[in-house]
Amino acid sequence: MFRRKRRFFLIGMGNFLKGDYEIVKLPFEPKQGETYYKVILRDGLSVAKEDWTGWLADYSDKYCGNCFRTESEAEKHKYEIYEKLAGKRWGE
Repeated sequence: MFRRKRRFFLIGMGNFLKGDYEIVKLPFEPKQGETYYKVILRDGLSVAKEDWTGWLADYSDKYCGNCFRTESEAEKHKYEIYEKLAGKRWGE
C-alpha cells in the first residue's frame, strides 16, 4: 500500500514536471478585522492600508483584485490594478 501511494505521487509529480499541471496562486481574501493593502488614486497612484470590515468598499476591492497581503505586493501590482479599473494605461 505504501508503494502504491508513493508510485502515484511520482506519476503525479511527473505530470507536473512535464507541464500538464501548473501552480495557481489564489487571490488574498482578508478575514474580518484583518489588515490589507490596496491601490488608490490620490496624488498619483499610491497604496493605502485598510482593515477588513465587511463593508461594500471591502468587497469591491476584493472582487476587483485590489486586496494585497503586503504593501510591497500592492506596490508591485499598482499599474496592473490601474489598467484593470480605468481601462487604460497609466499616463495616457
